[in-house]
Order: sequence, then C-alpha cells, then structure tokens
Amino acid sequence: MLLYGRGAQLLPINSDFVRGTAAIRTLWRIVIDMGLNGASLETIELEAHGDTAIEIGRCRLLAVYDAVGWQSLAVAGGIE
Repeated sequence: MLLYGRGAQLLPINSDFVRGTAAIRTLWRIVIDMGLNGASLETIELEAHGDTAIEIGRCRLLAVYDAVGWQSLAVAGGIE
C-alpha cells in the first residue's frame, strides 16, 4: 500500500502537479477507472528521515487502450 503525506506531489504527464492526499486519491481513482491493468515504478532518488521518506521516481501505467506516465515527488509518512 502506498501512503502519501499531506505534502506529497505527483506530476502527471502534460499536467500540473497534483498536491495533497485528497487530490492524489482522486487521481488514482480516475486512473483505475480508465482501465488500469498494470504499472511499473522506478525510484530515482530516495531519502529517509525518521518515519518519513522522500522519493523521486517515475511511474508507467498501462491501461486497456493506452500507456501513460508521470514523474513524482512523494513525501510518505505515517498513516493519515
């Protein structure tokens, strides 16, 4: 399970940043509803600070009719 902290940000391709847990949850719901049938994640950089991790990475999502991707800056912390 992925956990995103309040300061988490995702950068979907050809779009502005998606910021915060509610907006990220909505984005994932849209992606799943598009017919997501696979994904690959690539960590480019990862920093751990106590119970918080900061990750910069790439995500490639495979849907029934297309493939989309984005770069992300995710700040993951405790469950919120």
